[in-house]
Amino acid sequence: EAHRAVGNYSYVPIARTYVDSSPNPLILGLTASPGNDEQAIRQVCDNLFISNIEVKSDDDPDVRPYVNPVEVDWRLVSLPESLKRASYSIKEYLDRRTQSLREIGLIESTSPTRKDLLNAGKTLGLGVDKFSAIFRRPKYLYYRALSDYATALKAEHALEILETQGPRQALSYMKRMLQDAGTRGASRSTKSFVKDESIASFTNQLERLVYAGSDHPKMAIVERVVTQEIRKNPDSRVIVFTNYRDTVDLIVQRLSKFPLIRVTRFVGQASRRSKGLTQKEQDRILDLFRRGGFNVLVATSVAEEGLDIAEVQMVLFYDCTPSAIRNIQRRGRTGRRGAGKVVILITENTREEAYHWAGQSREKRMREILRKIDDSLKKRQLSLDSFYPARTSS
Repeated sequence: EAHRAVGNYSYVPIARTYVDSSPNPLILGLTASPGNDEQAIRQVCDNLFISNIEVKSDDDPDVRPYVNPVEVDWRLVSLPESLKRASYSIKEYLDRRTQSLREIGLIESTSPTRKDLLNAGKTLGLGVDKFSAIFRRPKYLYYRALSDYATALKAEHALEILETQGPRQALSYMKRMLQDAGTRGASRSTKSFVKDESIASFTNQLERLVYAGSDHPKMAIVERVVTQEIRKNPDSRVIVFTNYRDTVDLIVQRLSKFPLIRVTRFVGQASRRSKGLTQKEQDRILDLFRRGGFNVLVATSVAEEGLDIAEVQMVLFYDCTPSAIRNIQRRGRTGRRGAGKVVILITENTREEAYHWAGQSREKRMREILRKIDDSLKKRQLSLDSFYPARTSS
């Protein structure tokens, strides 16, 4: 996973020590997903002393004979009216917070995205003095903007969970906010967030939905797709990916009721809010998965790369990610020894649809950047004789 060679990651000092101590250094870096940020890719090249890039795709003549077909099935899911109605209160709150930031000049768009909010946060991160100088506003507005930014992010996150995961997961998040607000060290923004009438209304609506047994329609699709795969081929292995541990637990609960499905959760180490798995427990689960003790893994990003799982017949994305690296790594879990299938669930007319297209765009940009960097490396390395001494003396 050569794309990890950035910052203080262990690959970086290892490569430096090796090149400094070896009379004839030779490094081969491999990755399926170097990313779509040119600066980050160049940093990887510098950190691993890369002098040449080879980009291979499934269509290359020397690769094609060894690649198994992978069918990709994108499925648009409509958000039910009950969930749309529940979102009105949180959207109203979010509009109020972003309107305040827009009036100051921190946000320009009338339909701001999470990226717009994060950019506003970067500007606020410059500090109160620079804020006052840039926007020519009194300093007290800086602190109001900080509060609006922090609470808007919370509302944005709650809305995303409802739209892409479901009401149960959104309610879990809101309950954590309420719990945090009651602690001694709670921030003012958290206290302000949970006390707002729109937020209280949103939480109450979520409670009613959960009490009525409402779930995101994706849940029924997961049940149907996974059970169909296992019934068709009892020896199949399936991985279901999701971004949230709450969703992992809910999917495991829903799939456990089917006799043919032997399902388990696969997550990272414990956090303050969630019980995790140690490295030893992860290894044990993977071993059972390989041998058929489990035939379905419901996993977070911890299973996206670096795992030695040879045969997975189907991968299901419960949610989308705009990250090119994560999309490629998720898909790469299947189609290794035989034909594979990828099913991607996308909630229609939500931020998730934007994530899907952003991920596609970033994969395309990744290939363009790699070609550009490779051209610049070749211009720098006029010949092997001229290149080699200069690199080893660094």
